[in-house]
Parts: sequence; structure tokens; C-alpha cells
Amino acid sequence: MSSWGEAPAVVAEVPGKPSAQPSSEDSLIRVNVTAQGYNYYQPWEKGQDVTRRGLGVVIEGGKVLVTAQMVADATYVELEQPSSGEKATGEVIVADYEANLALLKLQDEGSDFLSNRTPLTIETGTVLEDELDVWQIKDNGLAVKTSCTLIEVEVRNYFLEATPFLTYQIKGSLQYHSGSYVLPVLHGEKLAGLLLGYDSDEQTSRVLPAPIINRFLEDLEDGEYAGFPTLGLAFSRATDDQLRTFLRLERDSGGVYVTTVQPNSTADDAGIKVGDVLLEIGGYAIDARGNYDHPKYGKLNLSHIVRGASRVGDEIPMVVWREGQRVELSATMSRKSPKDYLIDPYLFDEGPRFFIAGGMVFQELTRPYLSIFGDKWHQRAPMKLLWALAHPEEYEKEGRKKLVFISRVIRTPATLGYEAVSHVIVDKVNGKAINSLSDLAAAFETPDGSMHRIEIGEAPHELILDVNLTRAMDERLREAFRMRDLKRLD
Repeated sequence: MSSWGEAPAVVAEVPGKPSAQPSSEDSLIRVNVTAQGYNYYQPWEKGQDVTRRGLGVVIEGGKVLVTAQMVADATYVELEQPSSGEKATGEVIVADYEANLALLKLQDEGSDFLSNRTPLTIETGTVLEDELDVWQIKDNGLAVKTSCTLIEVEVRNYFLEATPFLTYQIKGSLQYHSGSYVLPVLHGEKLAGLLLGYDSDEQTSRVLPAPIINRFLEDLEDGEYAGFPTLGLAFSRATDDQLRTFLRLERDSGGVYVTTVQPNSTADDAGIKVGDVLLEIGGYAIDARGNYDHPKYGKLNLSHIVRGASRVGDEIPMVVWREGQRVELSATMSRKSPKDYLIDPYLFDEGPRFFIAGGMVFQELTRPYLSIFGDKWHQRAPMKLLWALAHPEEYEKEGRKKLVFISRVIRTPATLGYEAVSHVIVDKVNGKAINSLSDLAAAFETPDGSMHRIEIGEAPHELILDVNLTRAMDERLREAFRMRDLKRLD
């Protein structure tokens, strides 16, 4: 049984009914990517090169649209003419990993390489039961399309967790052709979306839809990209009768119970509090399950109002139920950058931050680090780190901007006896509070006499490194790892 893939939108080799030479084939361009991510266990190293091949869509201005997942950690981007195989070097203009969209351009901006490509416009009017065409390119350069039917519209994650966006689900049997990491989906002669994954058992595909693509491109029109806004709260359903009675909510009033409000978020700045019941956003009533009635797609999760119906800087009215009364609020939509989280939700196109002292490896906790524990990292990763991921506010209220921890200890004369220490959160170094890795690096510049004292929140509570021995081991490690410096702070 197949399932949705987290990476390439590879379609299964099942029979379909492709039509040769669609009229808009000259809007397609092959995109070849070489990428190299980092090794989070040994953060000073990169992993192996990987190659990805897919189809981009040429849009106005000689730009090429693909998914951000395709160009993640890219070291080289190449554009290729489907029929002739002629190639040119491309580069990424912007990549939004939450919305899973990226825009490319030619490195040589004076080149006429894309002059034979016809820009596509965006079709945002797609509705249920519409016939959509999935495009592919054969090895011989011929374009083919396969018709599918739009059967459902929902809100779900693309390839990152906790970033739900509008998603189309289409039904139709797709036949695999070369280069399908991402595939364009058309409605007539316009772009309706980008295919993200295919389930051969159900013969259904999920598609990143045109309304999200359109918002992404509109955001870029002024040359500055703000990204999609975030609300910054968590909620639970308010379907329990006892809870509704306790909150003095009417049976048919709807609303969801706010359980968490992130500091300095849209919700926080608007005055929403834990214990409020969110009744309305942007004029839309929210039901007890967190949905609202979209005029075209029916029931959708309220997150689409935030990400699909508003922009950063927009003023959006909200209504909450607080202590038995309706309270009207106004929210200025904002986006929380991944760098502003205590624990980075993702990390692409740059290496993890680290600092090595005598063989002790310190890092800032990120969700990608937790993923090294495998597909079931939510269960297998160290409990202390998982607890921090679930309760960042407990550390933020202490003034921490990032969570610094010891990821591993390399055995050296400086670290003898500490080899088993790992995944412990660092509180202080040499008497100084550690709120980021930069704090830690600065603290190591001012030792406590001949010793570095590292305070942690669990036994043995204090780790001691000899200053001179640490300095000597740093020189050896620098040579062993062939590094100019045993740290990455930016």
C-alpha cells in the first residue's frame, strides 16, 4: 500500500489516458537541482549530495515557479529546455518553506534562454468537480497531460508540520514519466496548482492550489517578501457540553477554546487570552470544531482565514467570548519568523549553529535535530527535549531566546568521565545565564579561574572543564575536523 510521500511527487506506474502534445507545453521547463543538507549529529559536516528533477512553470517576468521543497539546501540549480536539452544556470529568488513555494530566475539575467517559453497565468476560480490536467514530460521531450477531477478541498500540511494550508485533492490514474519531483496542474490554459504527491491505491493526488500560489506571487510584487501571516495560538474543540456550560456558552454559538497564546504573536498583540473562546475571525463565524463556511469550498479550518484570506499588515476583526461576554478585538496580522521561535521549526539553506569546547558539542535545539531520531521521533527523541518543544513558554519566560543543549561529548582528555552526557539543557556557563549559543560562546571567553563551569538542570548539575586542557583539545579537534573554527554562530 502506498502513502503520501514527504519528498518527491513521484507518480506510480499505473495505466492512464495521457493526451500527447498539450497546447500549453511551451510553458514548461525542466528544473534540475543538486542539494546538500547538513549532518545534525555532526553539525560541522554536510551530508551527501542529492539530485532532484522536476517541472517548473514559466510565469510573467521570465521567472520559474517550483516548490520550495525541490530547491531546499540547493547548491546548484539548472534549467533545461524539454525538447532540445539545452541548459542554463538558475538561482533561487525566494523560497517560502511554509507555503512550499519558490521562484527561480536565470543567473544570466540578460539571457534569452526562456524567450521560447510562454508565461502561464494563475487560475484561482477552480471549484469542485472541475477537470484538471496534470502535466509531465517524457524522456523524448514530448509533453503529456492526464485529466483528473477535483474531489475535495481541505486545509492540511504540505511537507512541514504545523503549517496547514489550503490543499486540493484530485482523482485520476497517473502514469509515471521522467522528472516528476513536482508537476504542474492546469485548468484549461491556466495554472491551477502544483502536484505534491500521489497515492496509487486510491488514485488520488494532493495539489498545492492556485489561491496560495497567487498570494505568494502578489506578495512579491513590491520586491519585498513578507510571507503568510500566522495567528500564534492553539485551541481545542469546544464540543463538550460540560465545558460549554462552564464557559456559559449557548449550545449553538460555536467557537473554540484557546489553550495557548504565543508571546508577541498576532493573537497576543490583539489581546486574545488563554481561556477565551474564539467566535469569529474576519467576519466569519467559527464553529465548535474550528471550521468556518467558505463561500466556495464549504467547511474549512479557520487557519485558511489567516493564511489564505489575509496578508501581513492587514487589520482583521475578531470576536471572543470572555467571562460570559462577547469581546470585540482587532488584530494586525503578522508573521513569526522561524528564527523568532525558541526552537526553530525548520532549517534550510544554512547549517545548524554549534559550539565545541574540548570535545563537548553544544547546539541550539531545532526540530530538524529531533528528526534524526527517525520517523517516530515524537516518541523516540529524548523526553526532556520533547517536553521543551511542547512547552517553549516555560523557557521563554526565563528570557531564553534559544535553547542551548549538549548534543554529544567527543571523548578527549578534557572530557573524560562525561562521555555519556548528552541531550542536557545548559542553564549557565561560568556563572552567566545561557539564552542563546552566542551567550555560551561569550561565557567561554571568561572562565572561572582555571576552570569552565557548566551548569545543567539535571544530575550531575555541574560539569567542569580545565581551561588549558580544553584549549589544547580544541587545537587537536580543529585539525582533526579540518575546521578553521570549532563553531558556527550565524
